[in-house]
Amino acid sequence: EYSWGSGLVISFLIIGILLTILAVFYEFVIFDMISPDPEKRIYRPLLSWELISKRGIYTANLATFLLLVAYNGQMIYSVQFFQLIFGSTAWKAGLHLIPIVVSSVVAAIASGGITKKTGHVKFILLFGTSMGVIGSGLITLLDNNSNSSTQIGVLILPGVALGCSLQAALMGTQLELDPASSSFQSQFVEVTAFNGYMKSLGATFGGILSTMVFGTSVHNMIIRDGLTGYTEMHIDEIISSRMENYDGSHALIANILNSSVRNVFWMDLGFASLAFIFGVFTTNKKIPSAVELHRDAEAEVLSEVNSTK
Repeated sequence: EYSWGSGLVISFLIIGILLTILAVFYEFVIFDMISPDPEKRIYRPLLSWELISKRGIYTANLATFLLLVAYNGQMIYSVQFFQLIFGSTAWKAGLHLIPIVVSSVVAAIASGGITKKTGHVKFILLFGTSMGVIGSGLITLLDNNSNSSTQIGVLILPGVALGCSLQAALMGTQLELDPASSSFQSQFVEVTAFNGYMKSLGATFGGILSTMVFGTSVHNMIIRDGLTGYTEMHIDEIISSRMENYDGSHALIANILNSSVRNVFWMDLGFASLAFIFGVFTTNKKIPSAVELHRDAEAEVLSEVNSTK
């Protein structure tokens, strides 16, 4: 309804950027100038600079954000691909998401078991983000000539990436905290909430950026190929017209829509690659095993006994 150059869109963009800058300035500058009593937890900032400046915390959360941008774009436009290119109904197109959903659940369960047994977090995160890069590359192979095997196979690795990476990134963030700190509990809540925020932000940005890339690509290709009947249409009208007047998977408009969806997938590949890079710089700490925790507890008890003698 509104183009990117419209006054309403530009106004919202400017207001959003200004509010974001103001929020960051308050959290990390004004709050310290006020200097409230640190013992009063009610006056703690939403996220302190002490936490956000730790490399293991911001790298893990940026990896989460970037991976969610890629994953959400792939989820949305894989469904759009089957609807717009092959004329599938919403129900049938949704069935194509089974590989990505099942693989993410299986990967989450398997990676949780491995982490519990070995204590390794970074290994799982790097494996997940690397699967994200490979999966994002493979999904660009989807086109109007893809057979059923390709349509199923290319959607498996993005699900594996999500299942492995999200919980590993969260645990990596939490491992950066000092359990001996007096504010450990509040910091634990802060970094966990921040991780959830980055997940939501990544999914939101993924949808917005994917829609922008898809819509821009469609309009540019329509103008390039001279499809006069579509040049004045809004993207929603083009999609509705396509579904109402489906003319095969190799029609000119189908080729345009196919190329536009693949442009979204190429963008997702870039975000997945950035997620892997940030994953490299996350913490190397391991989750202590039950034996190690028991040994540490015994050592602490012995230390207290010896100190009282």
